[in-house]
Amino acid sequence: EPSSDAVALFQTLMKRHVIAASHHSTIHAVHTAHPSAGHTVRLMQKWLASHLLSDLIPLEAVELLVAKVYNDEESPLSAPATATAGFLRALYLLATFQWEKNPLIVDPQGHISDDDYADIIERFNQERGPDFDKGPAMFIVSPTDRQFDEQEDEDENVPLKNTSKNKTTKAEIFNTWSPTFTKELPERVVLFRAAALAQRSFDFLMKKCLIQQAPQNSDSGHWSAVFQETPNSLKSYSALLRVDPDFLVDKESSSSNGVFKITATQLTQENGSINNKVETTYSRSAKQRYQGPKALRIKMYRNLSNDADKKILYGWTPIETTLNILRHKFGAHALFFYNKLCPELIAVLWRPTSFKNHHFSALTSEYARPVVDHDWQKDTLVTENMLDLMREMGQYLENIVIDTKILDDRSIPRAPNQKKRSLSSKSDRMETENGQDGSDSSSEEDSDKD
Repeated sequence: EPSSDAVALFQTLMKRHVIAASHHSTIHAVHTAHPSAGHTVRLMQKWLASHLLSDLIPLEAVELLVAKVYNDEESPLSAPATATAGFLRALYLLATFQWEKNPLIVDPQGHISDDDYADIIERFNQERGPDFDKGPAMFIVSPTDRQFDEQEDEDENVPLKNTSKNKTTKAEIFNTWSPTFTKELPERVVLFRAAALAQRSFDFLMKKCLIQQAPQNSDSGHWSAVFQETPNSLKSYSALLRVDPDFLVDKESSSSNGVFKITATQLTQENGSINNKVETTYSRSAKQRYQGPKALRIKMYRNLSNDADKKILYGWTPIETTLNILRHKFGAHALFFYNKLCPELIAVLWRPTSFKNHHFSALTSEYARPVVDHDWQKDTLVTENMLDLMREMGQYLENIVIDTKILDDRSIPRAPNQKKRSLSSKSDRMETENGQDGSDSSSEEDSDKD
């Protein structure tokens, strides 16, 4: 029998070279039939990045979600004709679909039969369980997710393992439906947050469509507010890590103060005529990404050869690489959110089970500290030390993060009736938020008096 590593490698190669090609063919057919579908996918990607959900929901899942909007036979509405209508419909589908109780079946070209529909629903019920709390959080199935074998007809009724009580045949193994691109991502907390944000964005945009446009100087009333994070929404995270501005290239896509304006520049031609050059936020972002960070731009002079290939630095993604390391190293303790287009901020959200008291053992001694509370229970002598976790994260974020702000300090050990104090280190500052901004200074004064 093949080893687990060989099976994992086979599945990875199948997903990357076989299933991905079939998925591309399906999505290409949708975008060919509906030209605005590609712009809708781009808007959805922009919206997810603006709300710090980059890399937490796969691109293939977004493409299938949009494909369902443009090829939904059960919907009484026709396919969207514009990217704006498609974006609104995609937000509504993400917000209102019952992901816990139903699978999302995407079949743009009618390749899934009625029997296949029944098999998909049966498979979904088996994986979800009676309490609807198991299996992939987003169960999206397309024609590319059917697993089959070319030699299926030969001895398909011969059991593979006679030692098992439930004998499984080749036909049962290779005729299953399971989501390929949403099997591991997104997680439930990410999906619930995305659905809640989609509902608020949809309601806000529909309200703007029904009433008069707010004044241009009112940022909170402008339609672009759906592509920005508010200060109150940032308070829902456990810690905020501010990235050095030198790493930011596309400030047009910022989650806090992004620019959504169309500008026109007058260009004078050689014959004296004047033409207007129109630039959108997308064209300006593409130009800034092509130029790259200012510190790494090559200065070109007239007396030197202007080789365009030497201006580009390929594969330099320090923020994305660091996020992948953090998720691999600390993924069991926290979730990491960031805006891939403009990673000015990295948000950390501790998992609910991260700081539960547990028994002490050598295997679980990493990042552990003694419980200082007085309500000790049996085999609950230690808990996770948030300061150790943040300190080790700082080793990977050195020279990248310039400031750290802690919003959730429940796991910081302190004596009874001890005031909360701000934490500072040599390289970065960890501030503890205590409700209102004015209460922090009063707490520090009281601590100094003590």
